[in-house]
Amino acid sequence: MSHTGALAGPDFLCDGILKQAGIIRVTSIEDLFSHGWALATQPPLAGKRIGIVTNSGGPATAISHTLDLEGMEVPCFSEDLQNRIRPHVPLNASTVNPVDLTFYLDIELLAATVPEMIMKSNEVDGMIIHGVVNFSVGRKAQDDNEDSDILLGRPQDRSVIERMTSLPLRYNTPLLISSFFDRDDKYTAAYEDNNVPVFDSPEKAARAMVSLLRYREIRDRKITAPPVIPAPDSGARRIIMTALDKGQRALDEYEAKRILSLYGIPVTLERLVLKEEDAVHAAKNIGFPVALKACSWEIMHKTE
Repeated sequence: MSHTGALAGPDFLCDGILKQAGIIRVTSIEDLFSHGWALATQPPLAGKRIGIVTNSGGPATAISHTLDLEGMEVPCFSEDLQNRIRPHVPLNASTVNPVDLTFYLDIELLAATVPEMIMKSNEVDGMIIHGVVNFSVGRKAQDDNEDSDILLGRPQDRSVIERMTSLPLRYNTPLLISSFFDRDDKYTAAYEDNNVPVFDSPEKAARAMVSLLRYREIRDRKITAPPVIPAPDSGARRIIMTALDKGQRALDEYEAKRILSLYGIPVTLERLVLKEEDAVHAAKNIGFPVALKACSWEIMHKTE
């Protein structure tokens, strides 16, 4: 992508090169680390189907929209699965996918009960939960020495954390959390310390899930052996020996490309000329437009 003589290149070209090389592309340093974190802690994502459980419709919409833009799927749950979920959720909750509990203050339901029902169903390949961290309408008064969080009448105890963080390994299904709280919240730290990544926006969690799919696609590629290229004749050796005889400590660009071509590697069509009239003649043979470059083994890098 560099050394092309252009100030900038087409983004689609960069994207294609990275995909062919098996590189997952992200758009920020933050995503570089957070997506790597998800890849390091979560099981492989088997497919594109993502289940969403949330305490609010807005984040669910943001997650669904981001997944859709990346070619992922947020499938409607079967009637059988919805019928199993309904007795556990309030009447105004959506059970289709996303499952929207609409600020129903039952942390165990949001963090463990409903997600486990969905994972058991085999109707999703991955799960994103929004709102489980410090889930309350008003911030609690918390004693730093306590192990429970007052959630308007319901304690968020360690057994719920342990149950939720065990889901990825028990069902071999990736689980990511979206929350507006950071690691200063002790429950965010508890999830993260138990290998369940917490992202500070719905969109970031969705994009990390996409990277899990990209990794699985790269891993499942069929590996094909490169074509066998016969060793060149003595031509390559002659080029090198001639350069050494002239006292060169390196090959110039023209010599190096001749050797590459002998090994079957495509190179640009070019001519080495020493006089103006030869340059004009070579340009006509190659066809316009053409580029004119200096060629010397003593000039290892040129700035246009």
